[in-house]
Amino acid sequence: MWTAYHLLEPADTAVQPEMAPAIVMMWRRTSRAPAMDGMRRRERVRKMQLEAAPSKM
Repeated sequence: MWTAYHLLEPADTAVQPEMAPAIVMMWRRTSRAPAMDGMRRRERVRKMQLEAAPSKM
């Protein structure tokens, strides 16, 4: 009786190979994003400060 269930495959097995890389990429992006986003934000703020500062010519 358990062999019948063992031989049955779920209907959504064709979707899983496409979903797994997307999930991994999303996890990598979210785990890496906070530091990268903070660095980008600091760079933007610094650039704006330099542009707004009066030039000393």
